[in-house]
This record gives sequence, structure tokens and C-alpha cells, in this order.
Amino acid sequence: MTTGVAVKYNGNGQTIISKENIYEEIAEAQEEQKVPSSVSSIAEATNVIVLHPSSIKEKKSQTARIIKRTFYTKKINESLTWLSKNHELSIDSTHYVQLLLENLKKYKEDYFEDPYSSFLSALYDALVFKDSWIKLKKEHFIELIKIIIPLNNNPKLDYDTVDKAINKIEKLGLDTTPF
Repeated sequence: MTTGVAVKYNGNGQTIISKENIYEEIAEAQEEQKVPSSVSSIAEATNVIVLHPSSIKEKKSQTARIIKRTFYTKKINESLTWLSKNHELSIDSTHYVQLLLENLKKYKEDYFEDPYSSFLSALYDALVFKDSWIKLKKEHFIELIKIIIPLNNNPKLDYDTVDKAINKIEKLGLDTTPF
């Protein structure tokens, strides 16, 4: 017996139907002669597909990761925005850099399997190596924001895209592989 979730496709999209036993739906359809008795798989039975609970958990996990990525990116962006406006004029920069580094580090520790964490790790290394953040100008922080936002907004982020973003950091004069 298979348990899980059935997904029925109609002309306008899909409807998810939770079932105790997916095959009961097929058996009922066969009894009513809506589906030939030779149909044994859910895919064959009137456009119904089984999604096992593990695949639903994986989808929720992906969604949660995107939400967390956006949450951390917002915090990172707030620090970078403040630094882009005030870094050269204020002694409070260390506070905002500390917040920035904490958020970079926290995300990469909690979501190391996400390609985005590779980017954040490279950015973290580039900023802390020889206190490189001190030498950055307003324009550098603005460029970092322009690099980070599209990465965050990419739901299908892959390592090739991350590598290109890391190269953009390198072009700003930051060493992303100092250690």
C-alpha cells in the first residue's frame, strides 16, 4: 500500500489531494469503470501522480531555504547600505561590519549546502583578510549590493552563477581565497 499525496491535473492547473491510501482512488475509479482494470500505476490513471511525503518535505525545505536566504540577505543588505553611505565618515563602521560578518558567517554555517553560502563564505574571507573592509570605498559597498541581490533572487542558483559572482568580487580588488 502506498500512502502520500495525489496531485490531479485539471485544465487550469493542479489540485493536491491528501490521501490515506492513494490506490484506493484508482480502485474506486476502476469499479466505476472510469479507468480500465489494466491500469496499475497512478500516472496512468487519469492524470494523477503520487508525491511521496519525502518529496513534499524536500520542496518545503527548498522554500524554507529561500525564505531564510532572503531574511539573511536583507540583514546583509542593511549593513552594506549603511556602510555605502557612512563608512568613510564614521567610526561606527566597525559595528556594521561586525553585523555584516556575523550574518555572513551564520548563514554559511546553517545552510552550507546552499550554493549561496559559497558566495557568502568567499565574501566573508575577502572582507576579513587583512581587514580589507577598511580600504573599501562607498562604490565598493554599492557594487556588493548589486552582486548580492540578484543571487538572492535566483531560485535556481547554481555553482556556476556563484563562481561568476565571486569573480565580480575579485574585480573589486578583494581577495576571496586568501587562506
